[in-house]
This record gives sequence, C-alpha cells and structure tokens, in this order.
Amino acid sequence: MGFIHKIGPEGAIEIVTYQKPADFALEHVLPDGEGGLYLLGPTSIFQLCEGSVRVLANGFKDLSAGAAVRSKSGALYIVDGSQVVVIKGEERRTHSTPLKLPFGIAVDPRDRCYLTDHLGNTIHAIDPEGQCHRIAGTGSPGHRDGPAAQAEFCFPSGIVVDARGHLFIKESGRNESHLEPLRIRELTPEGQVTTFARINRAP
Repeated sequence: MGFIHKIGPEGAIEIVTYQKPADFALEHVLPDGEGGLYLLGPTSIFQLCEGSVRVLANGFKDLSAGAAVRSKSGALYIVDGSQVVVIKGEERRTHSTPLKLPFGIAVDPRDRCYLTDHLGNTIHAIDPEGQCHRIAGTGSPGHRDGPAAQAEFCFPSGIVVDARGHLFIKESGRNESHLEPLRIRELTPEGQVTTFARINRAP
C-alpha cells in the first residue's frame, strides 16, 4: 500500500492511499490536471486516479531528477536523463539535448519547453520542432544580470514560466558556501536577466 499526503486550499491534510505496483519506488508526484496524479518511478510513469494505478508509460532511462510538467494542451514533458520525452495521448516524442545535467523544466502556453542545465549554468528552450537552443547564460557560474547572452547563473535548478512568458529560475548556489543567499532570477521575453529575489539562509 502506498500513501500520499494531499494538502487542500484551506490547509487540511488528506491521506490518499493506493495499491502500490510491485517494485515501485516513488520519485516524484505531479497533478495530471484531471483530479488525479502522475507518479514517477525510476524508469516508469504511473497515473493514479481514485485509488487505482495504471502504467502510463515505461522504458525510460533515468527519471531520478523528478522533473516533469503538464502543459495546458495536456502534453506531459519529462526529463529522462539528458533527454526530454513528450507524451500526449498515444503519441510519444523524444528530444535529445546537449545539456550536462537537465534539472528543472517548464512549459509555456505555446508548448515551448524550457530547461535548466544545473552543471552547465545555462537556460535552454526546446521549440515545437524539437530543436534545443541556449537562451541565457555564459556557462560560467556567477550572478551577473543583464542581456541573456552575457548573464551568469550559479547552478540553476527549478524553473517556472508565468502567463506573460517571464521565466523565474531558482539557483542552488555553490554548495561549499552554505551562507550564500539563494537567488531567484527572472528572464524576460525580451532577453533581460535580473535578480528577482535574494533569500538569506539561516546561519
């Protein structure tokens, strides 16, 4: 038996139980947009609805990043090792990327996919034709704001996109500097990078 804690809008916690498939190790949970959940295991994706679990897709190489997002059109985008897999209905497409360590993923209303390269210190986009382009970052770790091509990122991890097409990127920072503030960077559609927020860590 598996258990997932669901927190409602008012803060109430509900425990969702489900029959766990054999040899299943839960890596990540994602809403499916239809009242259920996607469950990501190491090499398979399951869909949980009303307590029952079905296999949605399998044969993945490495889902350990736990990075997946569902677009408004209903397509599921998953980071699988150095690849991005897109599943929509019965269709499944795989896009290769040159990234060193894809980490965060986001999709805008036009189904354009954005990725952070955690070790490459860059931000990339995959267009609907499947081409991967660097859109920000020099590749050197740092915190320089300015035009996207000259901006620096320091181990970018999570990423989200708002309705205006602005990207917000969380930086993990240098692991050896535990007192270095965490940063949220903003990348505009015009290609300007700014520091949206600095979050001081507890000493």
